[in-house]
Amino acid sequence: MKMFEENVGDRDSKIRVGLGALLVFLGALGYSGTLPLANILPQALSSVTLTVIGLVLVIEGYYSRCMLYKVLGISTKNDE
Repeated sequence: MKMFEENVGDRDSKIRVGLGALLVFLGALGYSGTLPLANILPQALSSVTLTVIGLVLVIEGYYSRCMLYKVLGISTKNDE
Protein backbone atom coordinates (compact mmCIF):
# COMPACT_ATOMS: atom_id res chain seq x y z
CA MET A 1 0.00 0.00 0.00
CA LYS A 2 1.33 3.38 -0.98
CA MET A 3 1.62 6.03 1.68
CA PHE A 4 -0.41 8.50 -0.35
CA GLU A 5 -2.45 7.11 -3.21
CA GLU A 6 -4.37 9.09 -5.80
CA ASN A 7 -7.85 9.82 -4.48
CA VAL A 8 -9.10 12.56 -6.83
CA GLY A 9 -10.96 11.58 -10.01
CA ASP A 10 -10.55 13.13 -13.45
CA ARG A 11 -13.56 15.47 -13.29
CA ASP A 12 -12.71 16.53 -9.73
CA SER A 13 -9.11 17.13 -10.79
CA LYS A 14 -10.11 19.35 -13.72
CA ILE A 15 -12.46 21.37 -11.52
CA ARG A 16 -9.73 21.87 -8.92
CA VAL A 17 -7.19 23.03 -11.50
CA GLY A 18 -9.68 25.43 -13.14
CA LEU A 19 -10.97 26.88 -9.88
CA GLY A 20 -7.45 27.10 -8.47
CA ALA A 21 -6.20 28.97 -11.53
CA LEU A 22 -9.13 31.39 -11.23
CA LEU A 23 -8.34 32.03 -7.55
CA VAL A 24 -4.65 32.62 -8.33
CA PHE A 25 -5.66 35.08 -11.05
CA LEU A 26 -8.09 36.91 -8.74
CA GLY A 27 -5.45 36.99 -6.00
CA ALA A 28 -2.96 38.56 -8.41
CA LEU A 29 -5.52 41.16 -9.51
CA GLY A 30 -6.34 41.93 -5.90
CA TYR A 31 -2.71 42.30 -4.93
CA SER A 32 -2.07 44.71 -7.77
CA GLY A 33 -5.05 46.80 -6.65
CA THR A 34 -7.01 46.21 -9.85
CA LEU A 35 -9.70 44.22 -8.04
CA PRO A 36 -10.92 45.39 -4.62
CA LEU A 37 -11.34 42.42 -2.29
CA ALA A 38 -12.93 41.81 1.12
CA ASN A 39 -13.35 44.68 3.54
CA ILE A 40 -12.78 42.44 6.58
CA LEU A 41 -9.11 41.67 5.89
CA PRO A 42 -6.43 43.97 4.49
CA GLN A 43 -6.15 43.92 0.70
CA ALA A 44 -2.74 42.20 0.61
CA LEU A 45 -3.77 39.51 3.10
CA SER A 46 -6.95 38.74 1.15
CA SER A 47 -4.99 38.51 -2.07
CA VAL A 48 -2.29 36.25 -0.64
CA THR A 49 -4.94 34.02 0.97
CA LEU A 50 -6.77 33.60 -2.35
CA THR A 51 -3.50 32.88 -4.14
CA VAL A 52 -2.38 30.25 -1.62
CA ILE A 53 -5.76 28.48 -1.69
CA GLY A 54 -5.66 28.58 -5.50
CA LEU A 55 -2.15 27.12 -5.60
CA VAL A 56 -3.15 24.30 -3.24
CA LEU A 57 -6.12 23.45 -5.47
CA VAL A 58 -3.97 23.48 -8.61
CA ILE A 59 -1.34 21.23 -7.03
CA GLU A 60 -3.96 18.81 -5.65
CA GLY A 61 -5.70 18.68 -9.01
CA TYR A 62 -2.48 18.15 -10.93
CA TYR A 63 -1.28 15.30 -8.72
CA SER A 64 -4.80 13.87 -8.11
CA ARG A 65 -4.20 13.75 -4.37
CA CYS A 66 -6.13 15.51 -1.62
CA MET A 67 -5.08 15.45 2.04
CA LEU A 68 -8.59 16.27 3.27
CA TYR A 69 -10.03 13.39 1.24
CA LYS A 70 -7.41 11.08 2.77
CA VAL A 71 -8.29 12.15 6.31
CA LEU A 72 -12.03 11.73 5.65
CA GLY A 73 -11.57 8.46 3.74
CA ILE A 74 -13.13 9.85 0.56
CA SER A 75 -12.07 8.95 -2.97
CA THR A 76 -13.50 10.19 -6.25
CA LYS A 77 -10.98 8.13 -8.22
CA ASN A 78 -12.59 5.37 -10.27
CA ASP A 79 -11.26 1.89 -9.56
CA GLU A 80 -9.94 0.54 -12.84
